[in-house]
Amino acid sequence: MFKVIEKFITDDLWNKLRRVYPKVNDKRLAKRDDYTPIRSDDINFKGWEAFNEMINSKEYFDFVSDFLGTTNFKIVPYFQMYHGTSNNLRPHIDTGTKIGAHLFYFNKTNIGGELEIYNGRFVYNKKHQNDLLYKETKLPINTTMEIPEFGFFEDLTKEKSIKINGNKSIIFKNTPNAIHGVAKIKKNEIRKVLLVTFKVNDEKQGLVKDEFKIEG
Repeated sequence: MFKVIEKFITDDLWNKLRRVYPKVNDKRLAKRDDYTPIRSDDINFKGWEAFNEMINSKEYFDFVSDFLGTTNFKIVPYFQMYHGTSNNLRPHIDTGTKIGAHLFYFNKTNIGGELEIYNGRFVYNKKHQNDLLYKETKLPINTTMEIPEFGFFEDLTKEKSIKINGNKSIIFKNTPNAIHGVAKIKKNEIRKVLLVTFKVNDEKQGLVKDEFKIEG
């Protein structure tokens, strides 16, 4: 389930945050390699106090829990930037410790990098079924499902592409069918995202989901 929300935060706050969004060379950000996004697990940066207060409020927790249908989560936000050779992301589903996410975008103009939503289902390779946090109904914990050895997507078709420019956010619930990716970004552009993830409180518990199809 993916939901586009226009102006979840006010235009005034969005413009303020866009101006203080970290630069690529900010030393507080971690650049792991050319194929992964620049990110920071700490968003306690100057200028982001009002945003931090908002995502830690009871009102926001209640909004998210109503959307996800559970209160068993903790909020983990971080900056995420794609650029250079890491400028697109293949279709995948997220790991089993993530119940969902809320993506806030901070690009004023169209730079590409649309969020792409797919129809289909992931078929899990039987030899890796022990990597499932298992009651036969749990998402894999160890990897995003874009790695061929773990299985394959069945009947994969693109449903839609969502432009990310302007004061826009997208919230989604993580399920075996929540297949998504990122389109290519225009040359020399940066895809600026504040990603608010919703993680299970107990990672050993994992996340109960619809049953995976398993073959092999």
